[in-house]
Order: sequence, then structure tokens, then C-alpha cells
Amino acid sequence: MDRRNLVIGAVIAAVLATALVVAVWPEGSDEEQVREAIRAVADGAREADVAATLKPVSDRYSDASGVTRDEVKLYLFREFQRRGPISVILGPIDVTLAGDIALAEFGATLADGMDPGALDFIPGSAETLHFVVDLEREGGEWRIVGSRYERSDSWLPAGR
Repeated sequence: MDRRNLVIGAVIAAVLATALVVAVWPEGSDEEQVREAIRAVADGAREADVAATLKPVSDRYSDASGVTRDEVKLYLFREFQRRGPISVILGPIDVTLAGDIALAEFGATLADGMDPGALDFIPGSAETLHFVVDLEREGGEWRIVGSRYERSDSWLPAGR
């Protein structure tokens, strides 16, 4: 076997190994997948799309007040019909993992359908909330199973 064939064989083996890892290994780290679930909710709200907003939310969802996924769905439908899209600016998302359970903590500024760039110029037009979101891995995907929030002056997770 000449050197050229050896190099081509090594390149083909490396490409096949990479393809196998990409096909079998889930995209991104668990932390990044949790962040993507949170971003998906925000993206859905920005589009006033109930289905997209709820896609990463588990059927088992129940918030700190006992509100279920179906109740959130009805609320979002009414709010999107009445107000339209919600502008969402997410702060840094702090993720804590423990096996198939995750906690995401972050701040988000919400405003009714405005250009997020305008938030600096309209006092009182937006609200910043501190969220703590519980997620569990279901069928290989991170799903939101619970949440709680409070009004906040900061995007940063508590204690920062």
C-alpha cells in the first residue's frame, strides 16, 4: 500500500468516525440543550406562537401555583390574541444539572410587542422577572416541568 492510499484511508476513517459520533451523540452539552429549551419558549413568545412557546414544556408541567400546561396554553392563546407578540430579552441562563434533572435560573425582560431596542427609551413599558425553571429529560429531550418567578431589578441569577 502506498503512502497516498494510506492517507486517503486515514481521512475516510476519520470522516466516518466523526459522522458516527454526530449521528449518535446529542447536539450540544446538556447545559446547552437546557438553554435551548428556554430560548425556544422565548422565541415562541416573540412570534405569538402558542405551539412553539409550549414545545419544550412537558405535559406534566405544573408551576409553583399549581397552574398546568393546559392552563398556560389557554392563557397564552388569550394573551397573544389580545396583545400579539411579546418582546423577550433573556439574561444569562445559569444551569445546574443532576442526572436527568436540571434547574435553569435567569432574568428576562418582557414587553408587549415592542422592538427590544426601544426598551431603554420608554420607562415602565417593560418588566424584568427572575425565573427559576425545573426541567427533566423526557425521551432524550429536556422538558420544562415547573417554574416560578418574581419581579426583579436584575437579569443575574440570585446571589450574583
